[in-house]
Amino acid sequence: MKRIFLPCLVLCMASVSAQVGTGNVGINTSTPEKTLDVNGDFRSSKTDTSTNTQYLLETNTTLAPEYNIAGVINPSDGTGSIFAQTKNISSFNTGTSDGGAALDLINMPGYSVAMLTNSNGSLNSNMTASQGGFSMSSQDTSTGVYTSFTVPNSIYLGPYFMYKDNTGTTTGEYYLPRNYGLRGQVLVTHGKSTAPGNVAGTPNDLVWRDVADLIVLKSPGGNCYKITVTDAGVLGTTPDADCMVDPYNPATYSNTSRMASGNNTRTTTSPEKIMEEQKKQIEEIQKQMNEIRNQLIQKNKTKSTK
Repeated sequence: MKRIFLPCLVLCMASVSAQVGTGNVGINTSTPEKTLDVNGDFRSSKTDTSTNTQYLLETNTTLAPEYNIAGVINPSDGTGSIFAQTKNISSFNTGTSDGGAALDLINMPGYSVAMLTNSNGSLNSNMTASQGGFSMSSQDTSTGVYTSFTVPNSIYLGPYFMYKDNTGTTTGEYYLPRNYGLRGQVLVTHGKSTAPGNVAGTPNDLVWRDVADLIVLKSPGGNCYKITVTDAGVLGTTPDADCMVDPYNPATYSNTSRMASGNNTRTTTSPEKIMEEQKKQIEEIQKQMNEIRNQLIQKNKTKSTK
């Protein structure tokens, strides 16, 4: 029996060392600094069958190379909490066993994301901070209705709102101005950029306008007029063909628009593009996290059949 086990003992102990006095044990290191010091990748997993709970800790996991993962999950369906980390990415994901609620926290170069999912699994809310700005959005995935709010990191663009209906059609979007406006002025939207009279491609700003610019009188017969005044203070009227407030024109109202010194040129990434890029990054990380969960489930199923 000694001849059989001695070679195995020598082979096994070749990479394992113990420090006398400290009780520390090292694997692939002769100077262990902790009770167990491993110089290399390792995996620790324990399953409590009474509660259907798996405790997992693994470095450079085979489920997703370059990721360290730690988790407490349901080995049957993968729900629970998982923390995954690479050199550049940290991701925490937790979900309830019924799949109805979840929390995702993602940190990566240029992005920090917090995503909340409500109890029925259809309402998603995102909060994202990136180099391009800060944004919040909510969406009902069962209907497609979508709302977002973005604060761009820009000296030109003000806070931005967007609304979409259940067909994905944008029903409203506008920018808030970045300046105070003048005393007595009010905020006015000029409507869609494609509306008659608007400058093509002009974003739907909320702009400061004088109240006098907004008064249109309509006669019983349907004719419209604007009030005028002469230098002598004599009031009069002038016909208004379309019965609407004059459309927003950056050249005319540059002193009350969002653009500094009347500059109407976008020199920064638009909020739409910021949010689109954020969405791609979030979806990619979520895809990796779901793949880790699916592989854990498959591995547990394989073990249970042996």
